Amino acid sequence: MRPDAHPARRSIETLSGRIRFLEAGSGPPALFLHPALASACFWRHQLAGLSAERRCIAPDMLAHGETEIILAQPVTPLANARMLREFLDALQLYDVDLVGCGAGGVVALLFAALHPSRVRSLALVQTPLPDEAPAHGVPPLASLAVEGRLRSALEQMRADPRIFRAETAFGEAYERPEAIPEAVIHAYLTPFLRTEQRTRDVERFLAAFSGVGDMCLCARLGRICAPTLVAWGDADPWLPPDQAERLAAALPGSPRRLAFAGARARFAEERPDALGAALAAHWRSTCGCIEAAA
Repeated sequence: MRPDAHPARRSIETLSGRIRFLEAGSGPPALFLHPALASACFWRHQLAGLSAERRCIAPDMLAHGETEIILAQPVTPLANARMLREFLDALQLYDVDLVGCGAGGVVALLFAALHPSRVRSLALVQTPLPDEAPAHGVPPLASLAVEGRLRSALEQMRADPRIFRAETAFGEAYERPEAIPEAVIHAYLTPFLRTEQRTRDVERFLAAFSGVGDMCLCARLGRICAPTLVAWGDADPWLPPDQAERLAAALPGSPRRLAFAGARARFAEERPDALGAALAAHWRSTCGCIEAAA
């Protein structure tokens, strides 16, 4: 890790709200989009490990982390893609290497389709084909959000991390859920509980991403021209490998495909070195085929 690799916390005003983000490194910018019910902290290892390669930037998406929005602000995939454009404009960045995981991958897909000239390269980590699976990527909590019972579940998980690590919550997302630090669990959950409105915002987010197929995003995929990496963990019960394969097949060109054997939904946190090496290689080269990663 570089001596200056520890991410700095910053914020910037956009029309969509005050966007909080983490930043580390220098050079060509790389933008990292986290999955649902997480925050920019999800990419903490990549920001540190890849700061010698890129100026690494990870925003808290709408309804997540420390990003602040007004009461009526939409939090749909399209609204998040719009926020990214405003965010990049505010930072005076024209094009980026774009990395997204889960719901963040869906936003990355939409942004790349709407603004193809602003994406140098695209990496989709554990990202569903939008019209085949709920994009929020947290099936055990989906019904709670729909029923308005998410706040109680989040409060219990924050009070007792064992509940967070249970299979009825996030346990299936990790190979070793017991190893996720309590500080990280608190960093993810506390912002959603700050006010009743924050909880309603993330419930709206989950509902919007569950219906992402209605946006006909798949019809837009042909506009994506950036060299693309599709990476997935082949032991994830929430995203079967065939869905990842179909996503790659639906993208134009010949996306590089990378399967992480035995990995689950949030392997970016558990296998940061392996994913970081794959991202660095992707940025250096646009060639590739299906590979198996250790």
